[in-house]
Amino acid sequence: MKRKGRIFVTTFAGTLYTGCLEEAGCASFKFALGCSFGGRVPGVLNCRHQEKGLLEGGVDPRIAAYITDAGLDGLLVLNIDIDHAVITALVERWRPETHSFHLPHGEMTITLPPNRVVGRGPNTAVMEGARVKAKCIEEQFSNPLPADAIEVLVQQYARFYILEMLAVVGMGEVSTHMSCDEASTPGTAPRSTCYQVWDSKQKAVAAIYGDFKESYAELPRFLAGLKDVSPGTKYKLVVDENYERGTYTFKSVFWAFRPCIVGFKHCRPVISIDVTHLYGKYKGNLMIAMTTDANNKIYPLAFAVVENECTETWGWFLACIRRYVTDRRHLCVISDRHPGIQAIFRDTNRDFLQPSMTEHRYYLCHLCNNVNTRWNNETLKNLVWRAASATQERKFNATFDLIENVNRDVYQYLKDVPKKKWALTFDKGYRYGAMTTNVSECFNGVLKGARSLPITAMVKYTWFKLNSYFNDRRNKSIEQLNSGKKWC
Repeated sequence: MKRKGRIFVTTFAGTLYTGCLEEAGCASFKFALGCSFGGRVPGVLNCRHQEKGLLEGGVDPRIAAYITDAGLDGLLVLNIDIDHAVITALVERWRPETHSFHLPHGEMTITLPPNRVVGRGPNTAVMEGARVKAKCIEEQFSNPLPADAIEVLVQQYARFYILEMLAVVGMGEVSTHMSCDEASTPGTAPRSTCYQVWDSKQKAVAAIYGDFKESYAELPRFLAGLKDVSPGTKYKLVVDENYERGTYTFKSVFWAFRPCIVGFKHCRPVISIDVTHLYGKYKGNLMIAMTTDANNKIYPLAFAVVENECTETWGWFLACIRRYVTDRRHLCVISDRHPGIQAIFRDTNRDFLQPSMTEHRYYLCHLCNNVNTRWNNETLKNLVWRAASATQERKFNATFDLIENVNRDVYQYLKDVPKKKWALTFDKGYRYGAMTTNVSECFNGVLKGARSLPITAMVKYTWFKLNSYFNDRRNKSIEQLNSGKKWC
């Protein structure tokens, strides 16, 4: 189990930091956690280890069969030597917004269907709100599995065993009544408060990727060095001069890499913009501009970190794109209907965002979801989608009339929105058939792990990730050309 745990940490860390880790090697990652995974590391979580109930006396072979089928053989080994660095790594991958672990292969969480496990309907003795009381489950499964147990009961015991082992080995007990410095039972690790868990996570991230505060001081040097080694890379750093002489306060930063800028000249003049939250030590928002290449593959174009999402920051981000990335006419910008975005396109003083220079369009999912949220009608939502994606005016009018017959309020709501911004029929071809911002949301998912890192480490991650994209596509193109494939 411990050996597998080491491989797991190395794997996800390599994915998270790509090129840097590959250059430094796995040994440096282990050193960052304290020279070895088994060692005691300052700032790394220590988890309680307890054995009771079902875990005593070995595992029933009938239960073990189900655990083996699930691929969790490691849980069959009792008295596991806990690898605290692995636990810390798991905590770093936990996202409270989704209540799940974000791993390279997808999201994972611990789920326990109440009715199937407990074996009876929810009641106040077993349920606390939408949660199952752990004490009730332990009481039910504390006795050994009966010799004549049916398969359903064996499955319930197997689920409880998996849950119990994950809770004992993988999760530190959270208590607000005892700190890490207080004495604990011999043979067990101290309990941790919620703040101590969070603080330990931040220390572990800082030990690997650098201090959060110092990262802001490192950012200008990194961007300047990147521009030297990759001429044509553009960035703009905005700071406020502090009251202390020689010090500055970070406000925002924009960056776009040279290969992205050069390659966009050969792409369709359509970009989608989106924003996502940062959830490291210092909050903020990450703005992303994306497009697609000739093969309809995602093509990251530009990034920015700002303090918040508002009219001013959206205007600044698009102004940077217009100044540093592209000056093409009839550039189509697809976005949601955020008030700040709508305001900048209504501002006639921003000439670079007016028609003939820039065309603004809404992405369809946002409009359909608004209709479904306000009127709670799936049929209307589907009708709006059908009308918006219609390619002939007569089909659009027929569907629009049907919406009016079903719900007059929805019809009036859509009528107040300029048709060219949401209906493909009246688009005049500027959006090239792109109706969503899926490319931006897709890349947001790619950046999930990096959004909790110090700012310089996050910028580095975008650099290595885009290098990987371009390198993979170049190799694929060379392979196709060498095989005799011809391009029309």
